[in-house]
Amino acid sequence: MKDNQILELVKENLTNFELFYKKYFKKIYKYCYFRLNLQKESAEDITSQVFLKAIENITKVELKENYNYSLLPWLYTIARNCINEKWRGNKDKNCINLDNELDENIPENDENVENIDNQIFAEKFREFIEKLDTLSKDIIFMKIDDQMTFKDISNNLDISESLAKMRYYRGIKYLTKMLKKS
Repeated sequence: MKDNQILELVKENLTNFELFYKKYFKKIYKYCYFRLNLQKESAEDITSQVFLKAIENITKVELKENYNYSLLPWLYTIARNCINEKWRGNKDKNCINLDNELDENIPENDENVENIDNQIFAEKFREFIEKLDTLSKDIIFMKIDDQMTFKDISNNLDISESLAKMRYYRGIKYLTKMLKKS
């Protein structure tokens, strides 16, 4: 079902919000999960906040042609704002003690060596992607995970299409370079 149809159904009766929720929950949760450094509980909390704010304001939403009549850019904006609010309020509370995490994840035998290599690669990738600025991370996430076009990304983030392309390619180049080094 297209977003404009879902939006009309929800505006007629808020009990139809479930259609909207089911369509976008996974994308918004995944976005929050990765932006919050894989903190599952925080991602769940923020995702809940996003959908609460969405249900409070969905009757005010007007779909725009330059967003391809999609509600996803609106949800990403809400998610980005909720995450930014969280970071402002918890500057020092988001540190993770990696020593404890590493001790817990040491395998008992050699069967999991490949799995450990994948975990190390994923950890290094997360480490390098966290060094990127927020805009570049958002662009890379939207391009790779949501397979959005640069035009959709630029409309969503209210930047030029050429800036979206430049940030994406520079971010990918940086990640590739850092992963080859490590």
